[in-house]
Amino acid sequence: MVVTAAVVVVCLWRYTKHDPVEAGIAGPAAFLLAAPFVLPGYLGWVLPGAALQHNGRTARILALQATLLVGAYEIFRTPMSGPVGDALSGAAGLLAPLLGIALLVAYLARPRPRARASGHQGWANDRAPSTANMRSSS
Repeated sequence: MVVTAAVVVVCLWRYTKHDPVEAGIAGPAAFLLAAPFVLPGYLGWVLPGAALQHNGRTARILALQATLLVGAYEIFRTPMSGPVGDALSGAAGLLAPLLGIALLVAYLARPRPRARASGHQGWANDRAPSTANMRSSS
C-alpha cells in the first residue's frame, strides 16, 4: 500500500501542473494502475475524464488498462475447462500482471514534448472552441 501511495503522490506532483484534465484524473488513474487489486468497474472513475483528451497518451493507457482488466476478469471469473481453458488461464495469469506493470511504467514515464514542424497546421479540434463566428440571438 505504501508503494501505491508513493505512485499516487508522484503522479499528482507531475501531472497537476499544466493541464486541468490531467490534474483531474492523475490521482485516481495512478491509484488504479498501481493498486494490487482493482475490479474492472473501478476504471469508470477516470474514463469520462480521459475521454476529454481521447487522443492523449493517458487516455490510451487507461483504455488499455480497462480492456486488460475486463478480459482478465472474465477469464478468471468464468474459467473454461479442458486443456484450452488451462492454457488460457495460465497465459492470462502470467500476462495480465506483466501488462499491468508495463502500463504503469508507461504512465509514469513522461515523454519529451515534441516540437511541431514549422508548417504544421494541426487538426481543427486541437484548439479551444471560439465564439467569434456565433450570431447574436437578439
